[in-house]
Amino acid sequence: MIKRIIVGAVLLPLFIFITFTQYTFLFWVMLVCISFFLTYEMLNFFPDKMRKRTNIILYGLVIVHYAVKFLCFNFFFISFPIYHIISFSTVFVALLLLAYSEIFEKNFDDSPFNIAYSLLVFSYGTYFFSFVYDLKYIHMYDSKINESMGSYYILYASMICWLFDTGAYFGGKFFGKKTLGLTSSPNKTWVGLFSGILFSVFGMGLIKFLVDTEINDEKLPIFHYSYFPFIFLTVLLGLNSQLGDLFESVLKRSAGLKDSGKILPGHGGIFDRTDSLIPTYFLVFLIIYIEISL
Repeated sequence: MIKRIIVGAVLLPLFIFITFTQYTFLFWVMLVCISFFLTYEMLNFFPDKMRKRTNIILYGLVIVHYAVKFLCFNFFFISFPIYHIISFSTVFVALLLLAYSEIFEKNFDDSPFNIAYSLLVFSYGTYFFSFVYDLKYIHMYDSKINESMGSYYILYASMICWLFDTGAYFGGKFFGKKTLGLTSSPNKTWVGLFSGILFSVFGMGLIKFLVDTEINDEKLPIFHYSYFPFIFLTVLLGLNSQLGDLFESVLKRSAGLKDSGKILPGHGGIFDRTDSLIPTYFLVFLIIYIEISL
């Protein structure tokens, strides 16, 4: 527990600093590093089935995908529909490269698994996670949004996950008896689930009050909602974050692992800390993107 607290006390301020910094390249480097670690950890779930050529392709695609984002946001300034087509095309490139790389193998028993799982690794650990970059620069999608708001949206999505996890952990640990009955995560309880909801609702409700008091911008996506839809969205995002956590549990149980890695003492691996964040960042971006497009 002490190691967990110390690591959290170091990483949290560092994450917030880099998220709010004006140094674009520093934020980009942080995301590339996280995606590298996510790729590494997910590939190591099934090391006996993965091929070295596949690993090289995936690491290379991490760089290519983030390079596309960096160039489009900072140099080319192309229209966003075209940008998203280019960005999504990296998934098709990944599929083609992974499929064609199997031509040079001698044993094809694991080829379907290798292609499908490798595509999952790239799609989840790089493509979907990278939407946090779009969230950071959401002001470029709509000039009415303040330049700094992207960082606040990232913090908003992150805090929902952190509050939900904290509430679920302590609620389940001290009061949880009846489990959810999920084989993927047998220790999760109903009390823990509702505790997570209460923690996230209370915490985000307080932040909503502070934002309304300090900013009071009727055109600010998500934060301009009245309290009921805002709380409903918080619950939805909190439950969505838990689905991300359960998805990682499925992968770890399939691989017979307790943690995705050991790089973070007391926490496990990078995937253990981002499993709930990945789908939440994507969903928050999607909600904002739809709202400003209407």
